[in-house]
Amino acid sequence: MSDADNKLKAIELLSGWSKWLIGINFGAATGCAVVLKTGVSEKVSPLLFTAILFFICSLVVATLLTLVLATALHKGSGISKTHQFLAWLQLALFLVAIVFLLTWIWRLKESQGKPPATATTSAITGNNAVDLHGFNN
Repeated sequence: MSDADNKLKAIELLSGWSKWLIGINFGAATGCAVVLKTGVSEKVSPLLFTAILFFICSLVVATLLTLVLATALHKGSGISKTHQFLAWLQLALFLVAIVFLLTWIWRLKESQGKPPATATTSAITGNNAVDLHGFNN
């Protein structure tokens, strides 16, 4: 393979990897947003929101990297320091998002073993009595 072929192959591989990460980030951010929309504990919702924010940042960087790589491919140049920086930034943002997501999952798991601390009423059955299940412990 010639040097030009190697440059082309490297750009194609990095572009393909970036496109996969775009899909993963989009899916993860969407899933997290759906969970956040359905309601989570106020104690852990900032973790989930931060994970969504970092997934979105990683998605933006991945999209930018794909655009820059397409330009480099058009010019026939190889992978530059800018491309490498964007690729590492994209990966770092993705990993930070994963850490926040896993922290949220861990805290959610811890909180599910505890009884609820809020009073509830049953509007469906017409029973307006307050459930003190979490208060009498």
